[in-house]
Amino acid sequence: MSRVGVSNLHYAILTSDATVGVVYETPKELLNVISLDRQVSANSETLYADNGPAEINSVLGEITVSLNVIELTMEQKAALLGHSIVGGVMVSHVDDVAPYVALMFEGVKTNGSKRYKKLLKGQAAEPAENYQTKGDKPNPQTDTLSIKFVRRDFDGLWEKTADEDSTDYVETIGTGWFTSVEAGI
Repeated sequence: MSRVGVSNLHYAILTSDATVGVVYETPKELLNVISLDRQVSANSETLYADNGPAEINSVLGEITVSLNVIELTMEQKAALLGHSIVGGVMVSHVDDVAPYVALMFEGVKTNGSKRYKKLLKGQAAEPAENYQTKGDKPNPQTDTLSIKFVRRDFDGLWEKTADEDSTDYVETIGTGWFTSVEAGI
């Protein structure tokens, strides 16, 4: 089935990722998602033996999400980029480090069922901002955020997906999808 919608975008800050476990803060909602583009690159090489291809060796490459929303609040930008808010002013310091986060959302497929996604360990980059003077017709500018994802140290996982129309899907998967980011499968 093709995908025809995206909503319920959430993020959760990853506070600990070690061989003994992972810990995330409580997920928070990001409203008004316009689009989400996930790109995964894989690198592979073919090994030749006995005058022909014998095996293919593949590794996961860079995982990038480009997220377009109507607007990120100052609080959301500060949380996602490692900045601080002092007296109502977001302060961006050269030494700020964006925390690792999980990104969660749901998509709708053409058959009406939902697909749930969790990307487990990503770091946002400073977004570009565009401003344009008013003209004779509206030309709204939106926020686009790029987040690069890697595998978790704890278990090597980088993404989780659930489909409502999968044979082993149970309703509690969808109802609990945005409440936490769990360890393991």
